[in-house]
Amino acid sequence: MDKEKLSLIEWLGYSKTPDFSKSRTLGGVIGGIIAIALIGVVVAVFISFIASLFGAGDSSDARNYALILAALLGVPFIIWRAFVAQKQVNIAEQGHMTDRISKAVEQLGAEKSTRDDDNKTQPNLEVRVGAIYALERISQDSKRDHISVMEILCAYVRNNAPDTDAVEIGVDIEDDNWRIKMRKEISAIKTAPIDIQTALSVISRRRDSHIAFERDDKNNPAKRVYDLDLRNTNLQKLDLTNAKLDNAKLTGARLTGANLSGAQLQGADFTAAHTRLAVVKSTALEGVKNLTEDQVKSMFGDSTTTLPAGIPAPDWANTELDWREFRNKWRAAKAAANL
Repeated sequence: MDKEKLSLIEWLGYSKTPDFSKSRTLGGVIGGIIAIALIGVVVAVFISFIASLFGAGDSSDARNYALILAALLGVPFIIWRAFVAQKQVNIAEQGHMTDRISKAVEQLGAEKSTRDDDNKTQPNLEVRVGAIYALERISQDSKRDHISVMEILCAYVRNNAPDTDAVEIGVDIEDDNWRIKMRKEISAIKTAPIDIQTALSVISRRRDSHIAFERDDKNNPAKRVYDLDLRNTNLQKLDLTNAKLDNAKLTGARLTGANLSGAQLQGADFTAAHTRLAVVKSTALEGVKNLTEDQVKSMFGDSTTTLPAGIPAPDWANTELDWREFRNKWRAAKAAANL
């Protein structure tokens, strides 16, 4: 469970916004009681004012009642003015947040001239990484914009790391020496670009409260539960350790050499995903959708990996290794495959 840092005001609960939609009837009842009470007080004060005005009492009583009556009649206008001011503040904040999102999205497409030729451009990774972090901050500052930010980041990964960029692997895993024979075929796999790794890191570490927000269809403009859409993406050699990818759409994703140790994958769709040499130590795979025996066999894990019912345990699942032993074996496997 994520531990969010709270200010003193937040800790005391004064900055929390209640969900009034859960009890509309009670709200109407309370509002009616307040209105009746206010009208009753106004009428009582008005009667007292009239009585003091035409009675034999001190004239100061009439003046006091008049001041009280004026104050009571002014309360609704004060409340109305406060609501109007708060609405204006909210509109200004929303406009500011929209500007921040627009600027970050613009920076995601930043280019710069190459050193050899000013007429050629290449992605400006420094600016793009900064834009990704800016979007993460927006998601943290404004929960109402969280799903939009996730959609932007997932779209960025799909467009800038498509599965067509992945290195094709054609070795038959039924061959006893398939790991060694993959050497030539996967030698061209490079370390994941920093912008793609950063985008996946931001997506993978979102707060539990924001994930719960995604699972409520009322929060999604499309009026449905939101799932991360990473279909047909090139995620080869990405570090996805402890990634929060529950219910993610990973159909056709290239996960060759990716580190999925401890990843949360409940409900994730692995249809036609490429998982060769993907690390799955301490990873729960029993809730993964459409995971096949061949996909599991091609992974790299140990007995701490839990498997779906009906899929036999591969050779690597027979023993539990500590991280040091596991890392050594994993490095040996990567070296054999030239990863």
